[in-house]
Formats: sequence, C-alpha cells, structure tokens
Amino acid sequence: MSHAETSFFDLHLLLLGANCWIEQRQSGNYNLPDLTRWAWNRLSALQFERGEQPPPTQEALLNYLTHPIDELFAKPEIPETLIAFSILDNFPIETEYDLADGVREYLQETGLEHITTIQALVEVDENNIARSMQHELAKQFQAANLNDTDRLEVEARYARWRSFFSVEHNVVNPVADGFLFDGFWQEIRDTFYEPAHLRHSRIVTQGHDNKPVYLISPNCGLLYRNTSRAFEPITACPDFGGVSQAIKRPVRDGDFILKLTHQRRILIPGIPEQRLFDALKIHPYVQDVRLYPGVDRYDLRIVLQDGEVHAIDVKDHRRPYALERHLGGKQALPWIAEHEQSLLGFDKFFYLLPQSRVNYYRNGLTILDDTIKRIPNLFVMSIEHYLEELSHV
Repeated sequence: MSHAETSFFDLHLLLLGANCWIEQRQSGNYNLPDLTRWAWNRLSALQFERGEQPPPTQEALLNYLTHPIDELFAKPEIPETLIAFSILDNFPIETEYDLADGVREYLQETGLEHITTIQALVEVDENNIARSMQHELAKQFQAANLNDTDRLEVEARYARWRSFFSVEHNVVNPVADGFLFDGFWQEIRDTFYEPAHLRHSRIVTQGHDNKPVYLISPNCGLLYRNTSRAFEPITACPDFGGVSQAIKRPVRDGDFILKLTHQRRILIPGIPEQRLFDALKIHPYVQDVRLYPGVDRYDLRIVLQDGEVHAIDVKDHRRPYALERHLGGKQALPWIAEHEQSLLGFDKFFYLLPQSRVNYYRNGLTILDDTIKRIPNLFVMSIEHYLEELSHV
C-alpha cells in the first residue's frame, strides 16, 4: 500500500507503540514491545519510500519521535489539534513523561487506549474507513440546498454500497462473478476485500469430491475454523444452524474475501435487515419501502397502503439490557431536520430484533416495557412479530 493510504494507520500504530514502550521503560523493562517493533518496521518502510534513512537504534527511534508529527506524515487532513498536542513536537528524550502524556491524551480521545495488538488496530482502522465513506454521503444528504430527488440519488449510492456486502459477496471471484471491469468493484476491492489465499488454512475444507470449498452460512456468512478445527461464524450468531446448513462454494484462483472487520460490522448485521427489506417489497399492505433512508439514519422506511409511515431500525443486541441502555439515551429516536421530513419523517418507530435473538433473552423483551412506555410512538418487538402484526393492518 502507498504512503497516502497507510499514514493514519501508521500514525496510530506509532503512537500506540510509543505509549507501550514508554510504560515499560518507566517500570524498568527495556525490552521492545510488539507494537513498537511493528511501528518501527512500518516507519522504516515509510522512510525508505521517501528516500530517507530510518532510525537505526531504539534510542534513535525515540529521538525521532521528537520531530513534529506533520513532518513525518505530511498530510493536510491530519487534525490540527493532534499537532497542537505536541505529542511528538520538540520534546527532548529525557522528558518522556510529557511525551507519554500527550500520546495518552490523544489515544483516549480517539478511543484507542486499550488497543494492544496490531490486528485490533487493523480492525479499528478498517472500520473507520467504512465510517468515513458513510459520513461523506450523509453530509451530502443533509445539505439544505439539495432537493428530494438529489437526496434520493445520494441515498441510492449508499444503499448500493451497503447492499453489495451480502452473503453471496462474502467471497467474490472478479472473473467468474463478472466484476473484473466493474468500476464499483475496483473502487471497493482494496478497502473491503483481501485475497482469499491469505486465510485459506482457516476458511477452506474439502467437499464430497475432495475438491476445496468454502462453507458459507446463509445466516452468518463465511465460516472459519476455530482452535478446535471446527467451522463456525466469526461472531456470535443465534441463526447459525450448524455446518450442515452451510452452502459449499468451490475455491477458485483469484478469489477475494470480505475482510474480517467488515464481515462482523457490515455483512452479518445487514443480513436480517436486507431480508426484511425483501419481504416488505412484496408485502400486500406495503406501498413503498426504502433501505437505509437518509444514508442509514435508520434501516427501513415503510409507507403502508393507508399512508401511515413506519421507521425501522434492526438491532441484534446479545443482551437486552444493552438495548435498554440505548433506548434510555438522549437519542432513542433519530433526529430529523425540517428540510428532511418529507423523506425521513415517520408516524411510528420500531426497533426490531430477530426472533432467534429474543429467544435467548431470559425474560424476552419485558425488561424494555417501562422504557417504551416513556417514549411516544416507539415499539420494540421481533421481526417475525412485526410481520405478523402487519398482516392485520
């Protein structure tokens, strides 16, 4: 990857490594932590790319951290507040306490202070890329000078992007699937996908004909070998149903798989909401349904035949009290600006959960009763219950 593509990742890795190293040094441990070693390696690659000599020793590395941060990364979009922290700005080596203070302040502000492995940082970085793409489209949608037609075009671009990450595209073969010259695929490939062979030992098994296959659950996406060599989803999924229900997809040269971060945060949460969208599109009591209205302000906006409008947000909390905390917050219902009301306004708001998840709750959704009563026009139920109620409208 190029310097421009990796600088924010390397910045965070460098700061996490510095923080880890400083903590160890202050406690008398002078061994080089893994995060620092990884940061040093990537810093060296960046320096060679720029025709510069990387720090050759540990002390030289710490000394290098006294250079202004913008000299290292030279990216105008790095926040000015970060440079203002003087994290790496002209501190002499002996004032490690000041350096550590600045590093920790930034890591706390960005929510990275608990990151201890490079894989965890990779996931944070990948998730931030996805969020930034969504944020840019959301800003376009919210612009007051757009008309509704323009807003719907922005929304459609986001819906296409999100909807692409479906079970069928958990594994993509650009040649066989017809994406080789597809501009959209070329735009998202390197950000969201990786060559499948990088993880073959964890995702490939043999079919009945002894040829290599992937196992893909219709409810949970690509299955991975766990430490016991059994295949399972990469995150808790009550709809899993076991390996016997998995689809066997042949392994082919040139396969790409959706990165782990995006499988967890985009694909798996998106499965129930996209299925509900498909069911509502053909429902006789539904006049119109939109997926990810307002660039994911909520998940579905439904206009019934009698004109009543339902807004739906699909949730999959593992524990009901986590959902209770969410509903008890200041923003249990999404805020809709006046100029967005025609496209995003609603009469009733529904939080829906898969019935398989609700079945795991000891007392179902009763813990939410008091919270729901306090908020007018708010309802919480299973997806299946909602569809049943809709049939009685």
